[in-house]
Amino acid sequence: MINDKLKLLVILAMAVFTLSLIYLKDVKVSKWPSYMTHVGKFGAHPNDGKPDNLGFQKAIDDVSIHGGGRVVMGSGNYDMQESVLLDDDIELRGR
Repeated sequence: MINDKLKLLVILAMAVFTLSLIYLKDVKVSKWPSYMTHVGKFGAHPNDGKPDNLGFQKAIDDVSIHGGGRVVMGSGNYDMQESVLLDDDIELRGR
């Protein structure tokens, strides 16, 4: 009885695995852009009491020009007095 249940479980697992391979062969995996920049390169510095939104926007625009990637910021408090606009394929990441 246990052997029959085990055999059935193995057969079901193999069927699920086979179906997933059939489905996944048509899935295209996109490569995440590898370009990265730091907001400090564009004048955004934490805890300095100065507006940082322009530096953030320039960093975001720089990454966007390169097809996407990561905008990195150091730890601290940034003074954001206006909104920034993110494009597709851009990740904001703190350190």
